Amino acid sequence: MMVLVQAQKLYQSIGAKELIQQIELEICAGDRIGLIGPNGEGKSTLMRLLAGVDEPEGGTLRISCVTGYIPQSLESEGSLNVTDWFARQDIVPDASIAKELGVGDHVWERPLHQLSGGEQTKVALVKALSVNPELLLLDEPTNHLDLDAVRWLEQTLKGLRIAMVIISHDRRFLDEVTDLTWELKKGQLTTYSGSYSQYAAWVAGEKERIQQEYDEYLKEKERLQETISRKQQWAAKGEQGRKATDSFARHLKAIDKGRAAKTQRVIKAMQYRLDSMEPEEKPERQLAAHVRFLDIEQSERTVLVQGDEIAFGYGERQLLDEVKFAVEKGDRIALIGPNGAGKTTLLKMLTGELTPQAGHLRLTPTANLGYFDQVFATLDLERSLLDDLLQLDGMDRTTARVFLGSFLFRQDEVFRKLSTLSFGERVRYVFVKLILSRNNLLVLDEPSNHLDIVTREKVEEALADYPGAIICASHDRFFLEKLTNKVWELRDGRLTVYPYGFREYWERKQQTKAVKKSAKKVNKRQLQDEILQIETRLAQLSWEMSTVLDEVKKREQDAEFLALSRRRNQLRTDLNG
Repeated sequence: MMVLVQAQKLYQSIGAKELIQQIELEICAGDRIGLIGPNGEGKSTLMRLLAGVDEPEGGTLRISCVTGYIPQSLESEGSLNVTDWFARQDIVPDASIAKELGVGDHVWERPLHQLSGGEQTKVALVKALSVNPELLLLDEPTNHLDLDAVRWLEQTLKGLRIAMVIISHDRRFLDEVTDLTWELKKGQLTTYSGSYSQYAAWVAGEKERIQQEYDEYLKEKERLQETISRKQQWAAKGEQGRKATDSFARHLKAIDKGRAAKTQRVIKAMQYRLDSMEPEEKPERQLAAHVRFLDIEQSERTVLVQGDEIAFGYGERQLLDEVKFAVEKGDRIALIGPNGAGKTTLLKMLTGELTPQAGHLRLTPTANLGYFDQVFATLDLERSLLDDLLQLDGMDRTTARVFLGSFLFRQDEVFRKLSTLSFGERVRYVFVKLILSRNNLLVLDEPSNHLDIVTREKVEEALADYPGAIICASHDRFFLEKLTNKVWELRDGRLTVYPYGFREYWERKQQTKAVKKSAKKVNKRQLQDEILQIETRLAQLSWEMSTVLDEVKKREQDAEFLALSRRRNQLRTDLNG
């Protein structure tokens, strides 16, 4: 298979941190690679090297193909409109690709920074595909996309017959699109055959095997140590011997000393074996946040929150219209819908930040609500982690430091200002506050954004054991599949409630789409058959009209020809639309 990219002893650092340490890699035509690893390990740095944006500090990197690169964000491109942005990069956008990806005419004259996340992704994909790449490089392409757009991107990428490397924390997306996995960790790159779930299953199996072998090693080591100790005690008694009161006693004492000497030789052999014992592999100690919610005080009432005929909008744009819902104890609700549908607006109403413009919203007095804000607007960024946590009722310094440490904020890190935290670190800190607040209802707005996969899984485990109710707006299907038992879909101002979890909702939705697609194929064939019949009749009429002399008959044929032509044109429009 043709090799597109090859690297040997590749090295790259940022400041004093060595992100990429003497790695080797190879990308072949048709490879579909998912690049994963903890936050801050250098995934985006490696992607920039593969794209030719940056030069490596060491090693060799040979790129033998045309690459299309989509970075995490296009916002740094300033206020250029989309047309000028393409021109500045000397790229002519492929009109057919733009049409296929749904980039409408209204997009081209808009400033790039004013486009939605989904629109930016589509524009970046037009740019990347317009150069006819043999290798596509995508850095977090599902960021800011709603579920429909993520599904669209999956289908688009699956239809491309080119190699690709994708950085993503969206595990379901990686499963759908990739069949190889690269893990970048501690400067080293490891290749695994298979998608993310296959990689995760293999890694889990290896961890279990290594732990089992290490446990057996510790058990054998303990057995040898106990045996050596017993024999040393016995040998000490033998060397001391018994009193030599007569010749027979002296004979027995000589035997004791001989046995003791023999035992010492055995002890020496066993000690040598003990000293040389080392496990082939030790279990890797992975630093990860220990997320566990405290016990909560449950509400006495079944219904925690109820909304009736709620309406809300901005100017002429109506986001919510006659919305009805109830949140009960035990509910774990996935709030989904297109970007801009009003999900965050609805969540802000639940928290009291916004008030309905019509209708009624009632919270049970015993409902203790905790809110995760995706833009962290509720944080006082000028406070330190410790000082901010001490604002909670009943909080003391010792408890605060213990919980901060369990989320990997240790020693002097507790004195860092919140403004200095990365987005991933801010997410971790907000969860510290939620855990200590003992809420019985959590309202979560994109809680898994900015988290690496390991931390996402820790948060999922904690939320799975959380005894209160949850309302969660998220685009992470894996996250929603694990946690939810109801779905609220907000679309065109209306809220539809489904009495089952996100996994069943998604499966039903895909089945419905498959049925519609099949029906559309049948309808397409019917349209094609009717067009063929009409064109056959039109050809026949053309011949008849050239030979008929009767004026009445000729007018009838003209009318029929015109009617059939209009019908054919309409059918062609339906077929292409």
